[in-house]
Amino acid sequence: MRAAKLINHKEIVVDRKKFIIFALAGVLISFFSTVGFLAGVDYYLHKKYERSGGYNIWGYRGPTATQKESGEQRIVVLGGSTALGYGQSFEDSFPVYLEDLINEKRKQSQKRPISIANLAGNNEGAHAFLFALRDYEYLNYDIALMYTGYNDLGGANNQVFRHNSAVYRLIGWLPILPIIAMEKYYLLRYGSVEAGYVKKIKKADVKPVAFTGMATRKDLIEKAKQSENKLSLLFDEKKMIQTSIRENEAAQQSATTKSLNKRLRVLKSEISKAELESKRLKTTLEKKEEKVRKSLTQNLDQFQKKQVSQLATNSCGVQFSAYCESVKKAVKYMLARGRKVIIVTQPYIAKGHKKQQNLLWHFLDEQFPASTLITKINLGKTLNIKDRRYAFDGMHLTSVGNKKIAEALLEPTLKFLN
Repeated sequence: MRAAKLINHKEIVVDRKKFIIFALAGVLISFFSTVGFLAGVDYYLHKKYERSGGYNIWGYRGPTATQKESGEQRIVVLGGSTALGYGQSFEDSFPVYLEDLINEKRKQSQKRPISIANLAGNNEGAHAFLFALRDYEYLNYDIALMYTGYNDLGGANNQVFRHNSAVYRLIGWLPILPIIAMEKYYLLRYGSVEAGYVKKIKKADVKPVAFTGMATRKDLIEKAKQSENKLSLLFDEKKMIQTSIRENEAAQQSATTKSLNKRLRVLKSEISKAELESKRLKTTLEKKEEKVRKSLTQNLDQFQKKQVSQLATNSCGVQFSAYCESVKKAVKYMLARGRKVIIVTQPYIAKGHKKQQNLLWHFLDEQFPASTLITKINLGKTLNIKDRRYAFDGMHLTSVGNKKIAEALLEPTLKFLN
């Protein structure tokens, strides 16, 4: 008789470890293969769209900027979709036209060419300027051209579109696949990509007002409703019992009547307790609502005091205080590093826009008096934004409109460079 083979537990443990290692290796290979494939597709799409309407792999428009040559000056353009050149190819945006015009003039005077990097982003306002300056510090820029106004006319605009991407925040690479998918959706849903960006509003995280040791107002309202329902049911039962008592007395059914009377006494006690509970809940709810009103009033008072305080130190007023402060932060960042700033007023689009820019200029004069590192260029009356030759939708510039903006910027920018 053959002897039974003994189980080798060491071999089982080794085999299990091998299985786990191979399984993990398989998962990792699959993961990195998928990531590599998606990165390859994303890189291809970047190259395909970076000149037509998209961004390069590092999140700004046009080809990747090369390393600066000795003596070269570099300008970065900040702004929204109008600075980006929305609706036009990369070559037909005003930053490219401006770069060509400046370098043509500098070539005539045998000066080194300059380079311009377009860091603008769809729907971005002045709040995004400081983020862009920090993110692209490695471009070693010398001047920031802030083409600003439109996207801050409606109040504070906190959009920083690149920072919506966790990949960009982690490694500085801006995946274009999600942007293409999102813009395709906007096109189908809203009729245009720009309309989709405008519709994209971040919802505020509003929390219910609550007080320590007390239920929330919502809970109290629910409990009060339940108490009212209970009272209603008890009264209905009371009516039914009283009717039954009368019927039983008429039929001379004393035993049943006695039982019903007993239940009626209990019911009256329950009704009395329920009425007290209902009254208590109503009183608590009234107190709760009064506390909520006081809390809201205090918050409103604090907000108003804050606004008044801002008005005292910020000549831009309540509507544009956040806008002016955002521009100020970006300007301070540049000046602290000995760099220059060009503030450009876009072609006037509304009466409020002219007021906004007048307030901004006055505010900057107050904050940075006599600074030789700042210049302001007003293009408000350079072109009629309603003329379809210059703006195809009353806001975004055509190729002709972008050329006109670049031509208007040429001389004051050259003077500032020199």
